[in-house]
Amino acid sequence: MLSAFSQAWASWKTAPGVALLAVVAFAVGIGSATAIFTVINGVLLRPLPYPSSERFVSLYGVNTSAPGPFMAMSVPEFHDYQQQTTSFDAFGWFRAGRFRLTAPGEPRFVPGAAVTPALTRQLGSPLLGQWFADDSSAVISSALWRRLGGARDIIGSAITLDERRYTVSGVMPPAFRLPIASLGMGRGGTEVWIPLDPSPPNASRGSAQYFAYARRKPGVSLEQARADVRRVAAIVAATDPQRYRFYTADAADLREATAPSLRATLLILLGAAGLLLLIACANVATLLLARAVVRARETAIRVALGASRRQLALRYFAEGALVSVAGAVAGVGLNVIFVGQILTAASEFVPRTDLITIDWKVLGFSVAVAVATGVLAGLAPLWQAIRTAPNAVLTEGIRASAAAPARRLSKAFVVAEIALAFTLMTTSTCATWAACRWASTPTAWSRSSSPCRAASSRPRHGAPRHGAPNRSGWPRHGAPNRSC
Repeated sequence: MLSAFSQAWASWKTAPGVALLAVVAFAVGIGSATAIFTVINGVLLRPLPYPSSERFVSLYGVNTSAPGPFMAMSVPEFHDYQQQTTSFDAFGWFRAGRFRLTAPGEPRFVPGAAVTPALTRQLGSPLLGQWFADDSSAVISSALWRRLGGARDIIGSAITLDERRYTVSGVMPPAFRLPIASLGMGRGGTEVWIPLDPSPPNASRGSAQYFAYARRKPGVSLEQARADVRRVAAIVAATDPQRYRFYTADAADLREATAPSLRATLLILLGAAGLLLLIACANVATLLLARAVVRARETAIRVALGASRRQLALRYFAEGALVSVAGAVAGVGLNVIFVGQILTAASEFVPRTDLITIDWKVLGFSVAVAVATGVLAGLAPLWQAIRTAPNAVLTEGIRASAAAPARRLSKAFVVAEIALAFTLMTTSTCATWAACRWASTPTAWSRSSSPCRAASSRPRHGAPRHGAPNRSGWPRHGAPNRSC
């Protein structure tokens, strides 16, 4: 094995220009595929930052007459689901928005959320301190903690949010997210949490501005939980047929619910990157095939001296692996650039962007792709060497014995590349259309459900006016945010 790689290295040293072209082709192909996988890993594959995260679901309203965005619900509705469902052992709701932080430091707006204490107790322990000690407690993110100085004695200190004084009771770990997806807030997500009264005296069914998370009991499947939620939704709708004319509710796996439309777009982009990688493989295979024709006499002599097919395979695979690994190393460097461009262009509608980083999964993916592409690229010269008779090469010459089959294979590669290029163009068009459609959609979650309550003239969400008295436990300056 080592001798095969040493021979491959010596062979490439005699053709540095060809080696450079092969490395560049692999770098572009592997870098593109790795960049898309990096985004998929951060958005779809990373586990949620909660204990037993695979059991968490999100509850939302659905308009049966015009299915579309997932809709927020009201506190009385959540009470119905909390009391009448039997599939959950944890249940709570929240509302996301912005706080005006005026002390300590310079005044600024920070993304925040008001959340029921019962839910926070199921989401894991803070890095420092604890969750809410009382109604005047606030928990901050590790990012905000660092901006405030990063002192461990911050627990018990005061911060002012929307002209109300809170005591910092905890600091959450860097990976913690609540909500999981907080779109439109830039990188970093929610930075402060305050307790939300689960039974405010002025709660009404017309004030639907909250989202809920629940945790399935052990052994309860997602389909069983969804059926349970829909059963209670029918009971809720029966209490007021006019208000709930087109109403039902559903539950979705929390990871899927954060980016339902984005998943398809990312998979399309990954397919497009795979096609680009195949084109790169075809280009490199053509280069290796041309080199195999030039070295046909050398190969014929090796076979005449007793070289087996296994030895030939190791030699060509080693040559392909060397350039593919070099391309993968360069591709990881390009991946940093590609991912930065993706995040710059899509940070407003891609959740969990700060978790999109290069980790061991991404590096493992890059290595696996490098090995696979090296093997694929080495198949062409191996096929050429096996199909060429050594006696014909030594007696008739390279042009007569090896060039004709190589030309036929090269033409086949050209046809394949053209077909892949057209497929890539079509796939890219579909991906661009899907991305534009996703970007133009305000959110997969909606605070407005007036179509579900066709007979109701009251506004769906009762966000307090700027500067109005705050009787709902939500900051007066809170601006609604796209969250789920």
